Amino acid sequence: MDPLFEVHRLNQRGMANANLIADSFSALVEKLKSICPDNTREFSIVKTKLEEAAFFAKKAMAKQPAIDLSKIRNIGVIRGPFKPMREFLIHLFQLSLCESSFGVS
Repeated sequence: MDPLFEVHRLNQRGMANANLIADSFSALVEKLKSICPDNTREFSIVKTKLEEAAFFAKKAMAKQPAIDLSKIRNIGVIRGPFKPMREFLIHLFQLSLCESSFGVS
């Protein structure tokens, strides 16, 4: 099977990470709703792009050998046009970790 279409079975740690990703993106959308009108075409595009980014964040996380129960693989590096998305996600996770550590919401 082409690796692009492989299914990843997650262990408990993987499911917890998937939920963290979903919660982080959900929190970001809620914060954006407080400063952007959410009934506009532009905000609909923002939500669509964040949904896409969340999907790829979960997919990237699921490919980690310690998380993917279906097979052990080397983790590829994010290259090309996806590098800014990687940096954004790292920032988002750091923000999420800071907020959960200090009780900020």
